[in-house]
Amino acid sequence: MHKDFLLIFTLLSWQIVLGKLAEKFITISPESQWEYISKFTCDPGKGSWELKAKIHRPSDLSSTQFLSLETSIYLDTNWDETLSFPACKDKLSSSKGIKNVKIPLNGDWSELIKGTFSQTSPHVWFFALSNCNATINNSHEIRVEMHFLNSDKSEFSTEDKDLLLLYIAIFIVFALTLSRNIYHLIKVFKQTSEITPNLMMLNSAILIEFFGLVFEVAHLLVYYSNGKGWIIFDFFYHCLFIVSGLVVSFLFLIMADGWSLKYKDFPNFEELIPILLLQVLINILFVGFSKVIDDSYYKFSDFEGIPGALMLIFKICIWCWFIFTIKSQFNSLPPRKASFLMNFSVLVSFYLLGLPLLVSISWQFKNYLRNRIVKIGYNLIQILVYFLLTHLFSDKSNYYKISTLSESSLPGKRAY
Repeated sequence: MHKDFLLIFTLLSWQIVLGKLAEKFITISPESQWEYISKFTCDPGKGSWELKAKIHRPSDLSSTQFLSLETSIYLDTNWDETLSFPACKDKLSSSKGIKNVKIPLNGDWSELIKGTFSQTSPHVWFFALSNCNATINNSHEIRVEMHFLNSDKSEFSTEDKDLLLLYIAIFIVFALTLSRNIYHLIKVFKQTSEITPNLMMLNSAILIEFFGLVFEVAHLLVYYSNGKGWIIFDFFYHCLFIVSGLVVSFLFLIMADGWSLKYKDFPNFEELIPILLLQVLINILFVGFSKVIDDSYYKFSDFEGIPGALMLIFKICIWCWFIFTIKSQFNSLPPRKASFLMNFSVLVSFYLLGLPLLVSISWQFKNYLRNRIVKIGYNLIQILVYFLLTHLFSDKSNYYKISTLSESSLPGKRAY
């Protein structure tokens, strides 16, 4: 348990190296002779790696002895086969290279072990530490640090390249959208002295995600400048991303329940507030645990592994809730409103199911491409949906004309 807390603290510390330095605590024992350390995707050409290790909390600080282990490197083409081997020596025999590392038992760092990997196309390289000769009789907890360089001498693994440009572009789009919407809201408020709740909620979601993008761009800028990043900023981005999505989902659910089409007054959902807060907390916990397993050998995007799967299931559950709620409205609405509701349900389904669908599609591609496919695809979906909702909620749209939002404040009169 203490290792989990130490790892979480390390991941949430203010400044930590992401691609440049992979840090991990592993345990080598007679029962666990071979342990995965980290992975790195390299572009065509020659990349490099460095490794050093030390005993965590040594029992004898005056010891002059060493623990001799093997550092092995594996290519993605035979990694799954390697994992299937039960024997440590069989795993070691399938490696593409082995280097010995001698770790002082007194807690000092080992000498720096260096190596290279070459390829003609992008490949994922996996690293492991082992004691296949069974030269130890007890368990040792080891702290390992690895430094990677891509073939172009950059610190980034192939799947994370160009993310800064992507997020800067998204940041600019959100900034322009938000400034335009705020200008429109101020203009409407000056004319009518009120702002409709749907516009408030939509722009609140955009504002929340905008602040999240500020954190993510700052994190990536620091990383690009010195090979280090502020992981807490990345954590804030993912948390704000979750909150923004829940605000939009809540708006979709109350519209599915009939607000703005059957009744005008904003519904009183006091009993739902604890549920929504619980949903926010659960999703943030998912994000935290997802960051803990970020460097797992099976994880190539934010939505892989158990936490990622739970976040996707959560989105599907919200979609099921939305469909169940909206189905009960069709028979009680006039044709024009029912037609709008049908089109609206398609848009909402596109938004809520877009991420699970993208993750499923990404699995058809090579593992180092999954992260780009999911991030680029889902951000495009968000931008498109926010753009359509901005138009939909304007006073010039057909939705506004058929909704209760266009009703005059005078009894018995409507604005159309």
